[in-house]
Amino acid sequence: MAVAEPMRPFVRVLAVAAVCLLAGAALADAPPPPPGAEPPARLEWQSLSESQREALEPFRERWSRLPPEQQQLLMHGATRWERMSPEQRARVRDRMQYWRDLPPEERERVRARLDQLNQMPPEQKKQLRQGLQRFRDLPPGERERLRERWQQMSPDERDRLRERWRSMTPQERESYLDGTPQTETMP
Repeated sequence: MAVAEPMRPFVRVLAVAAVCLLAGAALADAPPPPPGAEPPARLEWQSLSESQREALEPFRERWSRLPPEQQQLLMHGATRWERMSPEQRARVRDRMQYWRDLPPEERERVRARLDQLNQMPPEQKKQLRQGLQRFRDLPPGERERLRERWQQMSPDERDRLRERWRSMTPQERESYLDGTPQTETMP
């Protein structure tokens, strides 16, 4: 689908932002290089594919001055963007718009939570992902009921629930989410 000429700059900005987000995700997921490994090679602009150059156009003027590591990450992000379906790209655009619309203090809260997540041990991250998936697998009405319950709690009740949750075994958490009665009630 061709993009109308007035929309091209906007689409390019969205593509660059997505590439940066994807490059950042790649950096976060990438293992550190082994000791004594060769540093990444500098990429020449002309060595990029036409679609990569189009996605990375805003970096063209300074491409040769970027560190090779940043070039590699941006190129990797552009490649991931190319492979996305139109639906995936639309989701990325929606998320970027949501992020831009957040007030600065909310963005800071999200960044702080992300820092906390990045500091978690792998097993704890795995448990968190599993819990999130269990929540997503709930029927919509049940998810809404849990959201409403959370929103009706006072900050103190939420803090107590978080502390109790941290002290629970996986079986106790599962039982709580299933609605099975507990010996100790939670807020």
